[in-house]
Amino acid sequence: MTGDAPVVARGLHKSFGSLDVLKGVDLAVGRGEVVVVMGPSGSGKTTLIRCLNLLEEPDAGELRICGCTITCDPAARGRKRSRAIQQMRCRTAMVFQQFNLFPHMTALGNVIEGGPVCPQPPQGRGRRARRSAAGARRARREA
Repeated sequence: MTGDAPVVARGLHKSFGSLDVLKGVDLAVGRGEVVVVMGPSGSGKTTLIRCLNLLEEPDAGELRICGCTITCDPAARGRKRSRAIQQMRCRTAMVFQQFNLFPHMTALGNVIEGGPVCPQPPQGRGRRARRSAAGARRARREA
């Protein structure tokens, strides 16, 4: 895996029937880095993102998200892997591309509202979300 990057994908594969969508994708996203995934319709952008957060199970490859390593192999499924996925989800968040947000709340409020997958005091979630938002603003200024 690549250095200390918080998000790393190595050799991700995903197919739907006979259609190969992801064919050995490698990706490393460094701390504070902002990444844009671009491509034509049907090129696998959403599938890649769904595989990164395990809403879609990759057929092969390896993911490391915030220090949690998950081997993507149908034969590797089990209790230990489920715990690794749970641990990863405790350290990550996602906003879906349909923007089904609460209009009366700020962007930060919407992200925090997503409810924890693991126990954490609400004030801790807000503090962590504000730090992440500040890091993204800093990265935009430096770009």
